[in-house]
Amino acid sequence: MTRPIVAHSSSGLGRRPLKAETTGSNPVWVTSPLKRRAGRCAVFAPSYTGRMTADDPKQAYREAYEAWQKHLSGVHDLLLEGQRLPPEQIKGLLNREARAKEKYDEARRRLLGIDDA
Repeated sequence: MTRPIVAHSSSGLGRRPLKAETTGSNPVWVTSPLKRRAGRCAVFAPSYTGRMTADDPKQAYREAYEAWQKHLSGVHDLLLEGQRLPPEQIKGLLNREARAKEKYDEARRRLLGIDDA
C-alpha cells in the first residue's frame, strides 16, 4: 500500500527554528586576532584532534587522557558546579568533550593492541 503525498505545512517552527539564536559555527576564540584583522581566518587545531600520530602509544594515551580530562572538567563545571553558558557555548563544550573522549578511546585501543585499522 502506498502512502498518499501530503504537502508540507507552512505553519510551525520550520526546519531550523534555533538557527537565528546561534552565533555561527566559528566561535571567536578559535580565530587568530591577527588573521581576523587581515580578513583571513586561521583556526587553531587543539593537540587532541586528528589521528594519533605519535610513535609511542603510551605517550599518545597520556596526552589523549589529559586532553579528555581537561574537557570533562569543563562539562563538570557546567553540570555540577552550576556554571552558566549560552546555548551555543554549551553545544561546543559538549562536542569538544565528546571528540576528546573519542581520541582517548582510540589511544587506549592502540595501547591495548586492538586498533580498528
